[in-house]
Amino acid sequence: MQIENHFPFVIVVSTCDVIDYLYWIPVHMRSIGPRCTDIVRAHDGGRCKIKVEIIDGPRVWVLDRPDDHIYSEGDVIKIGQPDLVAYPPVGRAAGPTVAG
Repeated sequence: MQIENHFPFVIVVSTCDVIDYLYWIPVHMRSIGPRCTDIVRAHDGGRCKIKVEIIDGPRVWVLDRPDDHIYSEGDVIKIGQPDLVAYPPVGRAAGPTVAG
């Protein structure tokens, strides 16, 4: 699976077995740097579930828990939003006029 990290910080992606409904024991773990793309292997016959976390010292934020969604080897998973480019306005709107 291709994982695209659009956040400005490191995320940790863990893969879990498809049939794991209780413990979410990770099989593979991969750290993906800020605004980087990496490949994570789907291990359970080319399929798996994932958990995405941000770890900041003693704090852990879980962005995506393993649920019923099963990913396959060819999936592209985007975490976060790509940076939006702000463009200046094309023309300037005419302002109010004051009659004297």
